[in-house]
Formats: sequence, structure tokens, C-alpha cells
Amino acid sequence: MIDSHGTAGYRLGRISVASFALAATLSVLSPREAAARAGCPEPPQTAAALDARSPYQAGSNAKSKDNAAFNEAANAGINGFIVDIERLADAAMGGDVGAAECFGTTMTKWVKTAPMTETLSGQATLQQQWFLSAIALATIKARAGGARLSPEVERWFRTVSDGVRAYQDARQFKNNLAAWAALAVGATAYLLRDDDGWRWAMGRQALMVDQIQPDGVLPKELARGPRASSYHVFAAMPLFATSLIQSCRGGVDAGQADRLQRLGGLLRSIQQDPQFLAARAGSEQFPAKAMPAVTALQGGGPQNYFEDKLGGNITNLRQALSRCR
Repeated sequence: MIDSHGTAGYRLGRISVASFALAATLSVLSPREAAARAGCPEPPQTAAALDARSPYQAGSNAKSKDNAAFNEAANAGINGFIVDIERLADAAMGGDVGAAECFGTTMTKWVKTAPMTETLSGQATLQQQWFLSAIALATIKARAGGARLSPEVERWFRTVSDGVRAYQDARQFKNNLAAWAALAVGATAYLLRDDDGWRWAMGRQALMVDQIQPDGVLPKELARGPRASSYHVFAAMPLFATSLIQSCRGGVDAGQADRLQRLGGLLRSIQQDPQFLAARAGSEQFPAKAMPAVTALQGGGPQNYFEDKLGGNITNLRQALSRCR
């Protein structure tokens, strides 16, 4: 079964020792001191092929420990690399010229092996779009902080984005998978100034936003049973992130803005009452753990909230996109 939520996630607790050391250093030093102390991380040698398994047991809402272990091992190098470049991007946003230069150098080294350009399963292709979202959003921040992208990095972004589009076009997903594809392709198109990719991403974004009901519900995510609340949050993350990028490409039209506000209202109800959707979903709800990320995307909640799926520090992401660079 191909599902959308939580393959080997790139949590800070799962990163390599080197990545953890860099993260710890940057958390206590100023950006300039951190760059001087930590240096430029050597990216892992990453194979072109990406593999992943469904996070769930077949035909069940129960998580598979075996599949989780497989995903963590298979993607450990990419997970650690993503955390490294997210930290560099956030340091660049803080004014660290060295971190900005390091970001570009590290990315150029990493893409030499064409990582993530091949997928060995449908779940791996879904993982590909989640990884691409994180890397593209981190790159938006790094570029706003002065980083430059080499032609090799730009070609890599285009290749991986094209892979995401091809998979989505063949399957025509209409749930949260379409929202994440819109973010992955849209963020990449924004970086590359790719009008065709941007139009594709906006089509997927509209497909999802237009589904939002007057009460804020996304019908396909409501059908998730005990995970309906979690999947509303999981779908909202890319929807609100993409809307931030849209602010630099003409803005969000009034109809879509209204629907997103309805979704935001539903999420606040879920936050106040974790069982708000239980009756409608026909099942007691599991906790929706990623709610602070959505709040941060909307400009609320704690400042400098870090979400690895969204490129790191969300406050920095909002600032980078306010500059539209």
C-alpha cells in the first residue's frame, strides 16, 4: 500500500553524528561563529536510486516498525544532509556570508552523484517529493541570504522536479499527495523561474484548495478514520507553504484565500479539541502532532519554529519570501 504520511521522516533525533554536532554548534553560537567553528560539512555520497516502504502495515492504520527501520536506514544519508543544509540556510538568513557560500558549495558537491533522480518504488517516489520540498525551501532561504546556485544544482532540481510531475501525472492523486507535489514543484519552479513548472504546481494547488468545504474539511483526508485530524494537518503544511510562495508570484486569489482561512479555522478547532473530527470521521482521533508548523506558516505560534519537512526555520522562510528573491 502506498501511503503519504511518515516514511523515514528526517527528524533531528535520526541524523548522523556529524549532523547532530553541526546542529548543536549552530544552536548556541552566532551564525558567523557557527560557520567558523563547524566549517563546511562534507556531503554524503548518495546513490542516484531512492528506496522507501509504506509506513503502515498492509491494509491497516497501524505503523510498521520493520518498514520504519528500513526507511531510516535507506535514507539516513539524505536525512542528515537535509538537516545540514537547512542549518546552513538559516545561518545564511542570519547574515553569515560564509554559510551562504558553504551552502552553494555543499549542494554542488552533493548533486554530482545525481541523488534522488531514480526511485525504486511508488513509496520512494512519494519520499522523493517530500525530500525535494525540504531542499527547495531551504534553498529559497539560502538564496535570500546570498547563496548562489551552480548550473549543476539547477539541472538537478529540474530533473527531480520532472520526476515528481511524471509520477503525479500518471496517477492523478487528489489528496494530500497532490498538495505536497504542488509544493515540491512550485518551490523548485520559483527557484528556477520556470513558468511551466509553476503553472503545473498552481494546478495541483488549486485542485486541493478547491476541495476545502465551507467548514474547512478536506473530504479525502476526513476519510482517513482515526488519522483524519493528522492528515488535515499534513495536507495543510504544503498548502500554506505554497501560498507563501504564491505571494511572490501574484498572490493568492480571494476565493482560495477564503478557503485556506476556513481550513485554518478547522485546524484551530482541532487544536482546541483533539476529538473535534471524531464523530464525522467515525473514529477516535490520533493526536495531530505537526500543528505548530502550520501555525508558524501562518505567522503565529513561537518564533523560529523548526520543521525539517519545510526546510528548517519557518520564521526565516516567511522572511525570505517577504523579500521575493
